[in-house]
Amino acid sequence: MPTARTTILNSLGLHARPAMAFVDMANAYASAVSVRRTDGDEVVDGKSIMQMLLLDRKSTRLNSSHANISY
Repeated sequence: MPTARTTILNSLGLHARPAMAFVDMANAYASAVSVRRTDGDEVVDGKSIMQMLLLDRKSTRLNSSHANISY
């Protein structure tokens, strides 16, 4: 399964507009997209704005995340 790693540079974490841009892009594809924080085990659906926002809420900052794309 392809995996990509990214770092959120904003010290306040992932905000609504960038999260929505990510979700919109993820929804453009038929594949499943899952996202998890590198400092936790929780995995969320990268196509759900609510799950993406709740993932970041669990701490003050989303340092980096893994996106797993399955076909």
